[in-house]
Amino acid sequence: MASKSRIIVTTGLIAAGAATTAIFTGCQCNPPSACEPDTFTGPACPVTIVSGSEFPGIGATGVYHRTTVEAKLTELDETATVTLFEAGSEVPGTLETDGTHMVFTPDEPLSPSTDYDVVVDYCAGTPMWTFTTSEVGGATDATALPDRTFNLDVASGRFVKPEGVGPLLAEYLTSLLIGVQTVDGTNVQMMGAVAEADTTPVAQAPCTSTIPFPTADLSDNPYFKVGPQTTVLQLAGYDIPVQDLFISGSFAPDGSYIQGAVLSGLIDTRPLVPLIDETGGPDAICLLAEGIGVACEPCSDGEDLCLSLEVDSMSATHEPGLILTGIHSPVADPVPENSTNYCDNPVCSAEEACL
Repeated sequence: MASKSRIIVTTGLIAAGAATTAIFTGCQCNPPSACEPDTFTGPACPVTIVSGSEFPGIGATGVYHRTTVEAKLTELDETATVTLFEAGSEVPGTLETDGTHMVFTPDEPLSPSTDYDVVVDYCAGTPMWTFTTSEVGGATDATALPDRTFNLDVASGRFVKPEGVGPLLAEYLTSLLIGVQTVDGTNVQMMGAVAEADTTPVAQAPCTSTIPFPTADLSDNPYFKVGPQTTVLQLAGYDIPVQDLFISGSFAPDGSYIQGAVLSGLIDTRPLVPLIDETGGPDAICLLAEGIGVACEPCSDGEDLCLSLEVDSMSATHEPGLILTGIHSPVADPVPENSTNYCDNPVCSAEEACL
């Protein structure tokens, strides 16, 4: 039976979003449909939900089936909770809080093409918003994946870490190409490459080494995960060492795109310093990060000059006709299998590594 209890609240504490938004204050409901729009008067609660912190967004459609559900409050409320409902039934999961930031993680992937209700219960009431998942979630046809290349637009993702530094990095990030080479049961062999800047159609950068990923795991089809792998990514023309690069996501049912891609790793900030200060010292970016409360971490050489990078909510589209080829730098050790030295390509003759 549905339950409903009234509490003292104030109104207008969450901004209305899309037309499908439903805002309920003044009641605690299970399921959410037991609520009726209602208003009471009483002591004002100083806490509000930070506008735009609702994730997935209010009224969002095409949401990833492995999404988290998040909200951030303007002030700490230790009693605040986030609950997710599907067709009136509570979705099991785990709620973690980091100060005013609340993150609910469902125990299992959500159902595809399904409506969900989010209820935030805090001192100002129980506002609710809705979102709808995408078609992604059912098993993909793995036999269609070999020789497909997907263009992962890293800059379009949500920069979870380092908080506050993401917009700076997004301005310079180059798309990452992910090529599926072979599929053997639940084992998928992939290759990574950097996309050539400002080219149409999308092409592989000919003078940047490819990334020979370890075997990806597709045992939770359509979800895959690959890594961790220590490698080098290119950012605004600079080679950036990345420790423990990890990539995951889910293929569409027909294998035509990837949704919900997550990229994480530990990036060495030293090569990026010229982007913000041509005369800056090796700790210039870490000093900038420290100013907004983000601390650098030890790199592989022990120097505290690395930042944790985590980007989620990315999509990757299939690039028809593009098949990645393995290339490596002249100093690669060991030399990857089925790979050629990019200095053998006349286009790369002016590269510093080839001189």
